[in-house]
Amino acid sequence: MLYTRAIQHESRSAMASWLTSRTMVSPSRQITMSASFSLFSIRERLDHVSGQLKIKSKPGYGTQVTLVAPLRRDDTTTREERHEHENSPWVVPWRGSVMRETLRILVVDDDRRMTKTLANIFRVKGYEAVVAHSGSEALEKVMESPLDYAQNKPFDYAQNGPLDCVLTDIRMPDLDGVELYRAIKARRPDLPVVLMTAYSADRLVEEGLEEGAIAALTKPLDINALLCFFSSLRWEQSVVVVDDDTRFCETLADILQQRNFAVTPVTDPYGVVERLKAKGQVVLLDMKLDGVGSLEVLKQIREQYPCLPVILMTGYREEMAQEIAVALKLGAYACLYKPFQIEELLQLLTKIRRQELRRVLGC
Repeated sequence: MLYTRAIQHESRSAMASWLTSRTMVSPSRQITMSASFSLFSIRERLDHVSGQLKIKSKPGYGTQVTLVAPLRRDDTTTREERHEHENSPWVVPWRGSVMRETLRILVVDDDRRMTKTLANIFRVKGYEAVVAHSGSEALEKVMESPLDYAQNKPFDYAQNGPLDCVLTDIRMPDLDGVELYRAIKARRPDLPVVLMTAYSADRLVEEGLEEGAIAALTKPLDINALLCFFSSLRWEQSVVVVDDDTRFCETLADILQQRNFAVTPVTDPYGVVERLKAKGQVVLLDMKLDGVGSLEVLKQIREQYPCLPVILMTGYREEMAQEIAVALKLGAYACLYKPFQIEELLQLLTKIRRQELRRVLGC
């Protein structure tokens, strides 16, 4: 089957128009331009036709929303339109329900033999390797703007897409690895940075780890461990929002999806455990649910998934203080008090992500 892909930077109504005019979204599921229209509702409708909504954001450059759905080929499309669609660079043969891009790894070292060797290994293993031979050159590559999506050209992710990880030497002449990490953190706090060093007792190693670098690997590198780490970067960052307030769930889902998270809203607390998986998920659990105690839900999660991070949420700080204390003793990660700032949540999710990645590297 042919699928058609659109990269949108326009309004949500433009996305809805594209879906209903060019794709196989059935009339019963066509998207209305109501006030409640959301990215969550688009994703829900794409699920019914094995389509996909993918969001990538880059600070300073905006958000790229990629929609993929089966190409419409019926009596409502003219022969010319079918020919135009099927020969468009946006139309791709696609099997399966998830499209995964190749991860882009930036390798930074003033030793050109090292960068060449590592880049060749990563490319053989299926990764897109980008090299830089100084900290300043690396910073330029981190901040490179992707292709202007508005130019009506296919987006070449491998050449222009944002980076997924930085592997950098610490000792470099113009900008050392820790200074580079600080500069990256200020611009792309979500970007994992792994340090390399030939000196395990280096003071800069301690500084980098204290400030949030994923790990400091000693040369010669354990390539197998590094490849395992890269593989873990493919895990989709997933958040399960458990709250009986449907509007709150949809609003939070929209915000997190724009930050590249996959979101599963759960408004029925009785089905929470069935929606969970062992890796790559974080649960946001409201402390006041209708019909069932949140502590009971937390206990069920802990029995099935003892290591799964659970962040509590409540708008009743004083009333729920005792239950929150019990939940934290049961292993809840933290508690957010509504209305909370989205940055508070993002900081917690980033911290959890770094801890998971560190465990992969045995750090």
